Amino acid sequence: MIGPDEFWRRLRAISKHQQIDEDLAQEVESHLEMATEDYVAQGMTEHEARRAALVDFGGVQQATELHRETRGLPALEQLWRDLCFATRSLRRDYKLTVFSASIVALGLAASTLVFSVAAALLMRPLPFEDPERLVWVANGTSSNLSSQTIQVDNLLDLRRNSDHFSQMAGFHAFYGAGDLHIDGEQGPQRITGVPITEGFLSLLGVEPMIGRSFTTNEVTGREPVAILSHHLWRSRFGADPKVVGQTTRLNGEPTAIVGVLPEIFDFEHIFTPGRGADLFLPFPLDARNNRRGNTLAVIGRLAPERELSAAQEEMTRLVAAIGAREIERRNGIRPRLIPLHERISGDTRSSVFLLGGAVAVLMLIVCANLSNLLLARATTRRKEMAIHMAMGAGRGRLTRKLLLESLLLSGLGTAFGVLLTFLGARWLSRVEGVGIPLLHQVQIDLWVLLFAGALATLVGVLFGVFPALQASNTAPAEAMRGESRATGSEASSRTRQVLVFSEIALACVLLVGVGLFLRSLLAALSTELGFDTQNVVALRVDLPRGFLEPEERLARYDELLAAAHGVPQVASAGVTDALPLGDNFGWRTWDARAAEWSEEQEGIETLVRLVDGGYWNTLGLKLLAGRYLQDTDRSVASEEEQDAPPADRAVVVNETLAKLLWPQADSHRVVSRRLVTSGRSFRVVGVVSEARYFNLEQASGPEMYFSARQVADANSLDLVMRTRGAPETALPAIRSALRSVAPELPLDEFRTMEGLLDQATFRRRAVLGLLAGFGGFGLLLAVLGVYSVIAYLVAQNRRELGIRMAFGATRDRLCRELVRRTLKPVLVGAAGGLICALGLAKVVASQLYGVSPTDPLTFAAVASILLARSHPETPPFAR
Repeated sequence: MIGPDEFWRRLRAISKHQQIDEDLAQEVESHLEMATEDYVAQGMTEHEARRAALVDFGGVQQATELHRETRGLPALEQLWRDLCFATRSLRRDYKLTVFSASIVALGLAASTLVFSVAAALLMRPLPFEDPERLVWVANGTSSNLSSQTIQVDNLLDLRRNSDHFSQMAGFHAFYGAGDLHIDGEQGPQRITGVPITEGFLSLLGVEPMIGRSFTTNEVTGREPVAILSHHLWRSRFGADPKVVGQTTRLNGEPTAIVGVLPEIFDFEHIFTPGRGADLFLPFPLDARNNRRGNTLAVIGRLAPERELSAAQEEMTRLVAAIGAREIERRNGIRPRLIPLHERISGDTRSSVFLLGGAVAVLMLIVCANLSNLLLARATTRRKEMAIHMAMGAGRGRLTRKLLLESLLLSGLGTAFGVLLTFLGARWLSRVEGVGIPLLHQVQIDLWVLLFAGALATLVGVLFGVFPALQASNTAPAEAMRGESRATGSEASSRTRQVLVFSEIALACVLLVGVGLFLRSLLAALSTELGFDTQNVVALRVDLPRGFLEPEERLARYDELLAAAHGVPQVASAGVTDALPLGDNFGWRTWDARAAEWSEEQEGIETLVRLVDGGYWNTLGLKLLAGRYLQDTDRSVASEEEQDAPPADRAVVVNETLAKLLWPQADSHRVVSRRLVTSGRSFRVVGVVSEARYFNLEQASGPEMYFSARQVADANSLDLVMRTRGAPETALPAIRSALRSVAPELPLDEFRTMEGLLDQATFRRRAVLGLLAGFGGFGLLLAVLGVYSVIAYLVAQNRRELGIRMAFGATRDRLCRELVRRTLKPVLVGAAGGLICALGLAKVVASQLYGVSPTDPLTFAAVASILLARSHPETPPFAR
């Protein structure tokens, strides 16, 4: 065995091989000259003496080779020679090299990009201290945010009595995107503030990079303070290290800046993707916030040596004890503990696994296609392989040479593929406003590069092994005589047909996935939204805290509405607290009961919408019976009007709530009936159709609409306007009109309903776009595979085809026969692919909407595409 010193000595000898060979040649020649002189002295002629010296020496070439083996590393030198041979071979067939490397690059870029997304979402740990100990404390299993969050007093009880959690804290889950505006030299700017409870940052192990966290007085809400996020610190304050201690104005109120968080703490992309998080404010755990009900998203840190299952059992016991005390004004709680990383990435896991499966299928198609191309190339290299074998190269050596070519080809494609992956990851990490968590962490790191290298090696071996084995199985005598058929050509033909069958089947699986998701997206987009998104624009309006009285707030909203109506391009305008497909302000729920129900009968949890009289026509909600709310409906904003006659309090319900409260009555018979909510009775004046407020796939459920003039805490509303043309053309006039009555209002973040619709469908469109790209690429490769089989058949039978044409066979007849010979693997591949797709489609059924996983139209369309595209009308020889 060679030691380290000997290894490095031999390695250095390789770099000086030319000089060492020259020295060895001189030494050998000197030895031969002395031996020759000795034999001449013994009476031999010069020629005889030279011959005798060579015989005694035993052969110069053999001695030189033996010396090279003892001084160097033969395996490494042989590998280098084989690599040089592979490089020359690929450079000679540069067109095939570029084409094959491009196929590898596209396939590997798709695979590596999906892996980088999976690494960010599923594999890379969260940027917190000891993140595996962090647990999301959910409230039940419902997707309703009010049902998932926890009330203040419940959090205090759980935190006080739990032995399995060392810390518990949370943030106000109902904070709104752009709910604050900050004053500055450039005018007011809309930003997003996140209220957090005491200990939230320390629970995550996050410390401000400048300044400090909130003090006890500050977390009780006695002092207006804020902690800046890193990106707001850079964008708004120019990364000024002296910003701590300064005072800024938030919603018109002086607020002290006490700290700046580090860049690694990206709250928005981890906890609430799409909503933003510019600064953090204290959320007091007091009676006032307790009265708001379930508002806190709670996170706990498991105590040392405590397990999640035991903590779940403890939470269940603690909640049972809370319920046994029958505490008033306390909402119920059904604790469900989930590892924080699983909770954050849970909604996207299925999409990532789906895309991972799709790129795996795509890479198999790439391997099958390149194997076909290299098999075709091998037929043109039979004489070359025969010469190598005649010179002593064994089959194993030839196989290694050809495999090295495949690996080098795969490596070239990988280099370009990694560049494409880098560009794709950079774009993904900058996508904003979408509901995909941790997307900003998509990056090309060491693990992604290792994955790319491993995948490149695997791909190179997979697509190179069959061509290498076939090419090395050449009969030298037949190849040198120029025989038309090589040894093993039948096996090669069968291998090519199997590869084509595999390509067709795999492409079929991808295309079925594309078809199902396309149909699913179309079904989602064709869903009756319950409102009209065309030419509708919205602006969030957060009034300064100086507007304390309801009358003051209503007067300001009236001024804004009047200004909007004064713009000629505005057809109608209104206000609402729950913009469809917008943020989570619309999660407010009240229990509703029919007035005739008994006191024991449980109410129905109903979503509450606050609107004005202009909202209905602006959004185009469909009226089924009765009338819309009007601005003239009696205001019950003040507590003194609690005893107002029920007939004076108006409410509009949606069709779902009407059927739940009065299942035997149609919409027209529901009008004028009374419902009871929050201790007050209301008269139903109208019934409207369902509206998709949260997403396109799920109806919002029971809803009731109240006048914004009837609720005292309507401090933040959306101003919605329908324009007479494209909203972009009307925005300058709208800004000018609104600025004239409310100069403190930020006017740089108008949202269109079309934009919100695009945002709501982003994930589904992104998955479909990637699948469509994979499917189209796979189909193209499958078509090329079929073409290569026909071209191979033509090249293999050219002499036979020429003879048949000389005897009268027509070109069309020969074309039909060749196409017929390729029809079998195509049909078998399509049938096998459809069967596999049928089974796999059921796995992704949960991600489909409005379409069955066995949708016959999709399967029929895919089969038609494959059969139509898999056969050229005219084989290569006939063109």
